[in-house]
Amino acid sequence: MEASGSRGLTRKSKSITVPQLSQLKAEQATAEQKLKWATESISNAVSLVLVSSPEVERLRNDVEVAERSLAEAINRLRTLPHGVSGNRAWPYERKAPDPRWSAAMEALRTDADAPLPQG
Repeated sequence: MEASGSRGLTRKSKSITVPQLSQLKAEQATAEQKLKWATESISNAVSLVLVSSPEVERLRNDVEVAERSLAEAINRLRTLPHGVSGNRAWPYERKAPDPRWSAAMEALRTDADAPLPQG
């Protein structure tokens, strides 16, 4: 028995052989690969749910309408004399992801029927 810290706890020391260690490392690598595949499978399943959802289709349509409107407004501003439209980088700055959608996608990882945000 060897002491473990100042708490007075003890544990049995157990030795393993080099072949046992190699076997454990191989098992760990296999388990890590299986976990990676499972995680990818879950991500693919979430994507399949999202791509076919009416909520995402509505978002795609909203973005298309907004992009057309923004492009038209930018083109109109660019026709104005230099400096009139202000010192702004075009087309627009990217914002952080919507936390409602981030939470919904996380919920889909464990619940295929999790609701998606409306709008």
